[in-house]
Amino acid sequence: MSFFLSGIGNLQVLLENCLQRERDYFSQPDGHRRCADPFVFARAALIYRKRQDAGGERSICERWDLIFKDFERQARAAEMTGRDNGLSQQLRNRKQQLERRDADTASVSTTPGQVGRKLLTEK
Repeated sequence: MSFFLSGIGNLQVLLENCLQRERDYFSQPDGHRRCADPFVFARAALIYRKRQDAGGERSICERWDLIFKDFERQARAAEMTGRDNGLSQQLRNRKQQLERRDADTASVSTTPGQVGRKLLTEK
């Protein structure tokens, strides 16, 4: 209960909780792991997004995706509740959106002058 009173908006507390959940998850015996709750990962990703820190957001989504991929590999995803599965999907979708955005910005590497010259030559 104290986490929800003090830590829900505190990124450092959320990151510490994420790390603890990662440790707890991977310390379980392979083949018998119970999936971690994605809430703190989703909340941390949201705070990163509000701060416009795409790198931090991507990092937390990747950390969750590592847990979830392992869980899918070794256990049935049906063990998760509907809410947990929804949060997991949100984190995965956001990671994919960030990757697509990065790919789009990497492919459009023109300066404003180049864009203006291109528009003039297209007429």
